[in-house]
This record gives sequence, C-alpha cells and structure tokens, in this order.
Amino acid sequence: METDTEVSDMDRLKTVLTLLPQMSRDIIDDTIHEKVLSYLSGYAKKGPDMVAVLAEWNVLDVIRACIFQESPSSRQRQTDYRITSIAIRFLAQLLQNDDKHRARLFCQLITKYREVMTFILDGVFDEDEALMRYSCVEALEMIVAYEEGAKWILESNKSAQIIERCFEDSSTYVVTAISKLLLSIIKNSPSSSSEEISSSHLLLLEHIITSLNLFTMMREMLYDAHVTYNHRMATLEIVWMLASSQEINVIGFLRRGKLLMHLDTLLHDPNRIIRSRANEILYTLLQWVPDPLILLEDSNDFSNPNNTHHSNAFNFILYEIVFSLLSKAADNNFEMVVMSVNVITSMAQLAARDNDNNHLSSGGTIREGEHLASILTSLLVFLLGFTQKIQNQDDILDSTSMPLSFTDSNVEQFLCDNEIVEKLSSLFNSTKRANTHRKTLILNVFHAIQSIAIKFSQVIAVILNNIYVDNILSTPAYNTDERILKAGFNVIPIVLFSKFANAHDDRNIEDDDRYQAVDKILEILNALLKDQNTECRGMTLVLEMLGRLLGNQIIGGYIFDSGYGKHRYGIELVCRFDLEKDALSRIHDPEAYVRASALNAVQAIIRHSEGWQNILSKNLKESIALELPQLMKDTEAFVRRALMDLMICLIVERECGEILLDDKNAEIINPEAMAKIMDDPDFEVRIRGCQFLAVVWDHCEQDRKQGHKRQRKQAVNIDADLSPIDSNNNKSFLIGDDSSWFYWLDGDNILIDAASDSSRLVRREILVILQRIKDYVAQLSSSASSSNNSIQIDNNSIIIDTDKKTEISQLLPHKRPTIESSSSLPHRHADFYRRICAEIDFSRLASTIDAEHLYKEALESVVDSAMTMTMDVEEGEHHRTNSMDCY
Repeated sequence: METDTEVSDMDRLKTVLTLLPQMSRDIIDDTIHEKVLSYLSGYAKKGPDMVAVLAEWNVLDVIRACIFQESPSSRQRQTDYRITSIAIRFLAQLLQNDDKHRARLFCQLITKYREVMTFILDGVFDEDEALMRYSCVEALEMIVAYEEGAKWILESNKSAQIIERCFEDSSTYVVTAISKLLLSIIKNSPSSSSEEISSSHLLLLEHIITSLNLFTMMREMLYDAHVTYNHRMATLEIVWMLASSQEINVIGFLRRGKLLMHLDTLLHDPNRIIRSRANEILYTLLQWVPDPLILLEDSNDFSNPNNTHHSNAFNFILYEIVFSLLSKAADNNFEMVVMSVNVITSMAQLAARDNDNNHLSSGGTIREGEHLASILTSLLVFLLGFTQKIQNQDDILDSTSMPLSFTDSNVEQFLCDNEIVEKLSSLFNSTKRANTHRKTLILNVFHAIQSIAIKFSQVIAVILNNIYVDNILSTPAYNTDERILKAGFNVIPIVLFSKFANAHDDRNIEDDDRYQAVDKILEILNALLKDQNTECRGMTLVLEMLGRLLGNQIIGGYIFDSGYGKHRYGIELVCRFDLEKDALSRIHDPEAYVRASALNAVQAIIRHSEGWQNILSKNLKESIALELPQLMKDTEAFVRRALMDLMICLIVERECGEILLDDKNAEIINPEAMAKIMDDPDFEVRIRGCQFLAVVWDHCEQDRKQGHKRQRKQAVNIDADLSPIDSNNNKSFLIGDDSSWFYWLDGDNILIDAASDSSRLVRREILVILQRIKDYVAQLSSSASSSNNSIQIDNNSIIIDTDKKTEISQLLPHKRPTIESSSSLPHRHADFYRRICAEIDFSRLASTIDAEHLYKEALESVVDSAMTMTMDVEEGEHHRTNSMDCY
C-alpha cells in the first residue's frame, strides 16, 4: 500500500508536470530550471515502473507542450529555450530508464510524436544556444539505443552532419555529448562475426564513416600540427570517451581507424594539455584492453583478443615511447623527461594486470607483474639519480644499483648505447633552471613511486635506494619546498614499512641495515625540527611523519627504546616529556592554526587512558575545563569546532561535566552563548552545538539515575541535623533530580529550533538527537507508570517535595539561578516531550536531510509562484497581478 507521504509526493510530481509548460519566462536564476530537471529525473531513474506511470499521465503531451510552448490564449507568447531543454533532457532520462524490450514510451514517441523527434533532430544545429544543442544530442543518444531509433536517424540523412559538429562546436559540453552519441552507435553495432550484419546500428555507423571519411579526418586532426588546437582537443575528447567506455566494440573501431598508431607523436607534442590528454588515453587503454599492442603498433598481425600477457606491449611502450621521450633531452627539452615519468606511471597498469593474473616471468621465479614493476621502479630510481648533481655517467649507473631485470631487458645497455645518460646529465647540469628542473623531477618521480607502490610496495622497498630520498630531504634547496617534503614523507613509510613487514623480534639491531635507515630518517626529522627555516606547514609534516613512525609497532618500539610488542609509543613520549603542558599552553596562541592544533592535541591526549591519568596526576583536569569555554567566542570557525569537540570529549569520555559546567564558567557557558553557537555561520559549529547539548542531556540523566544523588544526601543530612556536605563536593547542583543544566542552557528550545536550520546536515543531526530523547522520555514515562515513580508524562502523577527542595536551595548558595519548584525536572521532561511531539514532524524532517531535497525545496517555493503564470495573466493584461510571474 502507498503511504500518505508517497501519495503526497506523487501528487506534487503530477502538479509539477502539469505546470511545467507554464513555467514563468521571467525567471532570472537558471539554476531553478536545473533543480526542476533534477527533481523530475529523480523519478525517472526509479525505473521502468515509474516510466510507465508517467506514460499513463501522458508525459509526452507535456513534453510536446514544453517544446512548442503553444498557448491558445496568447497569440504572441515568448518562447523560453530553458523550458524546452528541460523537457528534452527529461525525455532522454525517460528513454534511458524505460524497459528496452517493451519500449512502451519509445513506441509512443516514434508513432504519435514524430514532430517532437524532428524538432530534436533539428535542434542539434541550433546556432544560438549551446544548451539546446546539448539537450537534443543527449536525447538522440537515448533514441539511437533503440533499433528503430537508429533506423530513423539513418533515414533522416543528418547523422553524418551531427557527428561532424563534434569537431566544430564551440561548447565542450556539446562535444562530449556528441562523443557519447557516437559511442552509443558503436556499442550497439554488432561485430562483423554477428549474424545481424544488416543491423540498423551497423548501417548507421558505416554511413557515418563513409560519408565523413571519418577515420582519415580524425587522424588528420590528431596528428597534423597545422590543425587548430580546438579541433585536436575535440578529436582527443572523442578518443578518450571511446577508450574510457571499456566497450569491446571500441577496440575494433580504434584499430580499424588506426587512430592510436602514432600515439607517441601526441606524447611528444609541444602543447602540455595535448600531451596530458594523450597520456590519459594511454592510461585508460592499459587498464582494460586485452592486448594494447594491437592499437599502438601498425601491424597486420592479429593478436589473440584474450591475451593476458602484456610483456610485448610493455616493451613497445618502453622502447618506442619512454626512451624516445628521454632522448628529447638532447634538445634541452625538460618537459619530455617529466612526460616519460607520467608514461611510466601509466605503464604500471600493465604490471598490475599481469600481477593479478599470476603469470610468471620468463625466468619462472617471480610473477610477471613484479618483474615489470621492477623495471619501472629502476627507471624511476635512475632518473632520481640526476637530482644528486652526479657528473660521471658510471656514477649514475652504479648509484641506481640496477637490478637483474634491467640486464634481462637490455635496458642498461640501451641507455648507454643511445647516450641517454649523457644527454640527461647535460640537461640537469647546464641549464639555467637546473634546480627548478630537479625539483619538478623529484615531485613527479615520488608521485609515480606512490602509484606503483599501491600494488608493488615490496618491489619498491627492494629497489628504491634510501640514500637518494635521505639526501633529498637533507638538502636545504629541497626540504624547504613543502611539496617535496610531503611527497618524500609519503615515500619513506612505503620503503620502511615494507622492509619491516616480515620482521621478527629477535633481529640483531646492530647488524640490521633497516634500523640504520630508521636512524637516518630520525636524524633528518630532528634536523628539520631544529632548523629555523622550517615553516609552520613543514613542521606539521615533520611531526606527522614522526607520528606515522611511532604508530608502527616495531619501528615505534625501536624509536622509544621500549622493546618490541608494546603499543602507542606516542602517548608515552608525551607523558615522559610533559608535552601535554606545552599543548595546553598553546590554546591561547595568537595564531589560529596553532590554537586549533593545540586543542586537537589535548583531545588526543585525553582520549588515551595513560594520557588522562597523566593529566589527573599533574592536577591539570580543572585548569583544562575552566580555560576551554573562553574559546567559544574565537574568531575562527575551525578553532570553535576543535573546542566543541574537546568539550564533548570531556563530558562523554571523562565525565567532566561537573567541572566544565562549573559556576566559574557561568558567564561563558550560558543560554546566550549556546544561542550564539547555534547561530554560528559555520554549520559544522552548529552541528557540534547540537552534539554538545545532547551529551549534556545524557550527562544529567546519567547523574540522576546513579541512585544516591547529591541533593538527596543533603536532605538526609538535614533530617539528621547534620551539617551540609562541603560545598566543594557539590560541584554541580543543577545536575540532579529537580533541576538540570540542560534546561538551564535552554537546550530544549535550542534543539527544537535547530530542526528548521538551513543546513540539512544540522537537521540530520537534530533528527537523531530528538528521536533519541523522545524515545528515552517515553520509556521513562512507561517505567514510571509501573513503578509509581515521579517522572511521568502526566502532570498529575509528578511528585515533588517542594518544601524540601526550597530548604536545600537556601542552604547552598549558587551563582547560577536554580530552576523553580514548578519547573522541576519531571515537569520539564514532560513539557519537552509534548513539544517534540507537537512541533516536530519526524517523517518530514527525515525527508529534508536528503541532498535531493534541496531541489524539492526549490520546487515548493516556485510551483505556486515562479513556475506558473496565473489565470489572471492568461486572461489579459488588464487582470495582471504581478504576484506569480517572476521569481
């Protein structure tokens, strides 16, 4: 059965559809149209059943009305291309999500709405609006997916002109859409071995290829340097779209047209963007094409389409592309060196695929993927050697410690015979920008190593020479560049952690070079910490690196000299050197980032049991709780976020509410301050404000349910003529049976008001909180009914000893105002519960936390105003009201 909400949603959908042709032409904000389309598309994407419902509502009539925008009551009605584009793109969504076998909607379209299809076909050539062209091409992409649709486009004799526009259109969005249209035709065309050789899709594809001489035209635009940049980029966009589709028919299309036979030319192109796009195409092909060599090499030999060995393609790319790029160094063209590193990163896809297939190398000792990865890593290390200012060719080759795989592939010999080493040495030592070139190369090599390490971390650990990385991070010219520092610190754990992955506790530290590597890294970190030239961001990177090393069980144990098998050496380091005091002293630092970092550090210490015990032993608990609230008015949002997180942590994990909510903070943590937090321009701060009030509620209730409360102990002492308990032990009188800090902070009103917050993320948080509180109070009411307790929803059943409460209040002075007897905790709970039930529609609130609701909210604001023209306007100018024809 349909729920009331579902019925309401369907009614709204029907209303929006009905009024869509009448959407106001005076809307200025174009995003309104996009939101309407997104709303409609959300229903279309629900599948064939929803499309069938929309078909029953005569949705094609609505689309036709939007396209032609006819109005019998207005002889000169201004058309709005935005409404037309909404309708056409919505039609595309309907066709895409309809049942392809029954094709009910498409059959209606092609039999009864031919004028709509003709309009769409002609709209591709609209010279005024790119959005109109894009919408029409998008619809054609869905139409051509049907056999009859392909036949209709073929018979129109406009298919070739449409594809040709891909190379001429000024809009990249239209170029992309036409590329998808061509892909749809190729994808649906049967292969040459298929029996359905007369398929409309195949005939359409052949017509396009023949009419345009498509392959020749595309090759010319790809490889002719005299062709304009826009034409070349449009052609690259088509090729990339085809390559990224991972459709098997695309392989035949690309091979037949020999479109990638000279990809190396594009990788050598002077234009950086063209080179980058060509490498993206190569990267994508190497991810999925069974045998990439058939696309890259001009050969008539047909490879096995199911071939999963990629050594031939690997060697072709290595020798014909990578080494060719490196040879360009003879012309002092450093960009080609960087391009070679990018191609090496793409080649790692081949190594990963071979590794997944568990093929063994020709030697039969390691997997083929590892063998290929070792060659790539050795090349990267080889290039990294040029950043060390090594002048001698033999030093370069020796310093890289080339593995056996280099010798097997004749790589070393090739590098020497072709004088590549000499050319690169000359490039890095003679140019005016040698230092800049070295930095760029370091960054690219480090990033490439990280990419390869995703699958081959052990290979990286074996081949990568730590000396290079250590030297780079020890060189002031490099370590002052935060980009290099960050990239280097990402590479170091790859090497060290992989080397220690299979370590045992009984290793001899003195004879183990792995620990010597750790010592070297520690020396570098220590030097950077002491270096006055290390800036704030660099210092953060150094500390993060130290934290990662401490987080490793074996390395952390070695650094802290505590033996193996222990955990969390970082917190022990904090406790030993009193670092918590240093962090606490920085929460009022003039620099906002330092304040936020200090708050995060204090929170991390508090969360750890040993850190918390250390804070207690040094009597820092109270000073922390009393200093924090002062930061609630900090000028920076990220500081306020860190503060609220820490205050929540203190209450939830360490039960410090009694101190945090002390009378000394009365002028800081009060209803006005909480209202300010909930009115913060940063929604993350508002979320934390809701969470803070929620944990205050929990803390109050936990204190109330503990049994022997502070107030009751006071009452017992009074009845026995005993002195009241020392006020020092009464740290939080307002957390008790008859009053609550939660209500003193105006938490009930704040949380209910937050349900209408402008941020859906705040509403999502408040939904969870209010639902939990509502269920909790309802459970209390149920328990009270069975046990005659005082906490019940019914006011008549609440039992309060007001005289005793007043007497206690008079004995214990407080700076904070106590809650009156008539507003006791049970009463407040009952009132809060009733307000939640009366003012919060949980079903509707839940619907507003969906991101898609942003569009629904827009519709609610425009359906009755901006979307529609009133009947008065339709009847004539003398009845115009101006109330509903503009936004």
